[in-house]
Amino acid sequence: GPTRKRVPSHDRPRDPAMSSGNFKSGPGGAKGPRPVKAPGSVEIWEEIMPLIDQKVQVLCWDGRIFLGVLAAIDQHTNLVLKHCQERVYSVDEGCREEDHGLNIIRGDNVALFGSVDVEKDERIDLASMKVPPLTPFGVPGAV
Repeated sequence: GPTRKRVPSHDRPRDPAMSSGNFKSGPGGAKGPRPVKAPGSVEIWEEIMPLIDQKVQVLCWDGRIFLGVLAAIDQHTNLVLKHCQERVYSVDEGCREEDHGLNIIRGDNVALFGSVDVEKDERIDLASMKVPPLTPFGVPGAV
């Protein structure tokens, strides 16, 4: 049969879920992996699925903020938002909202997202929020 080349352990890709920080002592001092909520896991989907057809806010790595009704999500965290609006902040003009209608946000652009308290959100006076826009974060070379 074919022979496989052995790769030294220091040259193998590391699985972040199995790093030493994710281990805990078990019975008898044995070590075993702690449950990790990985993308695509049942635990994650149980938390996300109730957000379908609810208003959510999405913070992107480039600093943009979108709000809309979550229509769909997949295993790559690609999001489909209906009635999507981008909130654009300014120190001079306050916050304005730009309509995007139906919007698809690629999962690798999503820093975080979550549900919106619609009643509280509607009471916010966006025009009076004169703050600088978010700068990109988590992006190599971004300022």
